[in-house]
Amino acid sequence: MKVNIAILWPNLARAYEIALAGNLPISLYYDKENYPQATEDFKIKIEPQLNEVEFSFNEGLQVQLCPPEDEAAVLKRLSFFKKQPPTIEGIIEKNKAFTYEVLSMSYMAKQLLDKATEKLYLSEGQLIWIGRIATTISQMGGHNVIDVSAMAEAIHYVCTLNEGLLPLMGREENDKLKEIINFCFNSLPDDRQHELELTLLSDNVLFDNIAKVFRLKRELGSKENVLRYFGLYNTNQVL
Repeated sequence: MKVNIAILWPNLARAYEIALAGNLPISLYYDKENYPQATEDFKIKIEPQLNEVEFSFNEGLQVQLCPPEDEAAVLKRLSFFKKQPPTIEGIIEKNKAFTYEVLSMSYMAKQLLDKATEKLYLSEGQLIWIGRIATTISQMGGHNVIDVSAMAEAIHYVCTLNEGLLPLMGREENDKLKEIINFCFNSLPDDRQHELELTLLSDNVLFDNIAKVFRLKRELGSKENVLRYFGLYNTNQVL
């Protein structure tokens, strides 16, 4: 079912624009009570159209998927300002992947990042994502230094408060998350368990993901409860 995602979910369209330009994944979350049809909208309307980016878990740009805006109201507002409605096709055409190293930061951007690191207890993995996202946003604006506005937007995408929200992921990412959950409950074959333990030493993103699942393990107790939290529990399947 084809819809204008740039109108219905403008915050997702902006994240998609950045993800395309920087070859970055998107982690989507939703509130089950306020947006019960989020999973259906994601599978039917969003994922088939936004197939040039990876939908992951706890990686890249973290975005809350909210109930869609009223399309007629948005079009009326745009027509008042004599603007053309944005489209995903236009975003794809405009944003080709950059090849880059993380840019240097302005003094104010560095001050903002230092304050965020102190106040939000940012992990090394989160700092890596912030650097990549801020670099992409800066390059999209034609800048060769990360300024404070690009840094603020990047921090927002990495430090979105998603506690209590459920993730929306493709099948492959679901499988990765199930493996992390099994690792945290020592349910993997010994060789794979040991392989992930070694990988943890060098993979900051994997470390952050496993740390999040371990926190849920302490709070929720059983593997079944953790799987239910992520919407992955299947009574007909042993994981």
